[in-house]
Amino acid sequence: MSRPFFKERGIYTGFGLFGPMKKDIAVYSFLLIALVLFDRVLKLIFMSNASYNSGGIFGIFSDSRLIFILFSLLFIVLLIFSFFRFPRERLGITLILAGLFPLLIDRIFFSGAIDFIHLPFIPLFNLGDVFIVLGVLILLVRSIT
Repeated sequence: MSRPFFKERGIYTGFGLFGPMKKDIAVYSFLLIALVLFDRVLKLIFMSNASYNSGGIFGIFSDSRLIFILFSLLFIVLLIFSFFRFPRERLGITLILAGLFPLLIDRIFFSGAIDFIHLPFIPLFNLGDVFIVLGVLILLVRSIT
């Protein structure tokens, strides 16, 4: 079926399946995969200096691994839906996803997040945390402007 078939029926809305949005989705998918791989590689390099955080931020809820996994999966599904629904917010959503996927992998395979970045006066963190914070900041700035 051709594009006019969908366009005549209101299905071709410009945010999804055809045209320039394919390239847009490919770029953000590549960015997501690259950031997740970058996080994994750095964790492998710094594994000997890493610490495991079985809880949330600052170690709270340390015995809630299953809850963190379920919430991560829920947020990932919601963010993927939002990615297609709100094209203007794709960079922020991609960065948040790039933070959630490594954290989910860590919680499933290592029973907690692997924190390896040590800065003075700041609790341990990892690239996933950085990606999530940057994504949220981008979404906040975009919502204000």
